[in-house]
Amino acid sequence: MVEIKASVFADVLFEQFVETTKCKISKGREINFETLAAFNSKVRLYQFSAVLMALTNEKSRDPAFGAVIEYLEIRFFPTTFQQSANMLHDVRVALNHLAVLIYPNEEHKWMTWSLEWLANVGIDEDNPVNLHLFGIQWFQLYIMVQTTLQEARIV
Repeated sequence: MVEIKASVFADVLFEQFVETTKCKISKGREINFETLAAFNSKVRLYQFSAVLMALTNEKSRDPAFGAVIEYLEIRFFPTTFQQSANMLHDVRVALNHLAVLIYPNEEHKWMTWSLEWLANVGIDEDNPVNLHLFGIQWFQLYIMVQTTLQEARIV
């Protein structure tokens, strides 16, 4: 177990799991600049949401993780009220969409989830293997964050 300050841990989580792209599309796919920008923006939003989801779950076990959430939100959300309100809505949508993948009511539907996610940013992916792998990346990201949180003790 690693002892770490909430602000430092938030910075580490932000750099490793929000700013560093973990979930990618299949190699060799040609996409235009606008689609790539939309993809990257959505990846960042969903990666932040995955971290927030894991932190919220960990906070129920150890309330000290609440401070990590606060520092992480300061790094992520814009300073203006309107921009923050819009982004908060987007985060809530992303949290709900991720929950369908991470905590399914029935069997995992990686391909359907991935098809919808990618289509939303203008990527038409029809290869079942690529769709499956894309969905699994999001699940693996959540597990990586969760494992990281379980190894930390906030001081």
